[in-house]
Amino acid sequence: MTIPVSTDAAILAKFIHLDPKPIAVKWSVSEKGEGEVFGPSDSSLYALLTYADADFAKVAAKLASGQKLPAASVDVLPPWLSEEADLKSFKTNTGYDFTGQALPADPYLASPYSDGFAVTFSHSRTILVYGFSR
Repeated sequence: MTIPVSTDAAILAKFIHLDPKPIAVKWSVSEKGEGEVFGPSDSSLYALLTYADADFAKVAAKLASGQKLPAASVDVLPPWLSEEADLKSFKTNTGYDFTGQALPADPYLASPYSDGFAVTFSHSRTILVYGFSR
């Protein structure tokens, strides 16, 4: 299933947990192809969640209570995400490496997105959530 970029929080809430509710969202779902590591029915969800100050502090604290992931990278980001978020510092020759900043996205993830990570950006009160299905 592919869902082009959207700002509809109600639809996003059908895919991931949004508690507390962000003040703004931007997200998309892309389907993996047969030539990729994942199978043809697998998909990736990318979401930028922006929170009010108090809610961001709560969510960031909850995410920080988990251990940083030993490795977290993606080969390609959706064009809207690389334009919307300032991710230049994560760019490598082979993709984007969030190792050292990525936290378990468990508070957000729901079926079918059982794996993934989250990265917090304090300056914009934004959280990047990446989830993928297998």
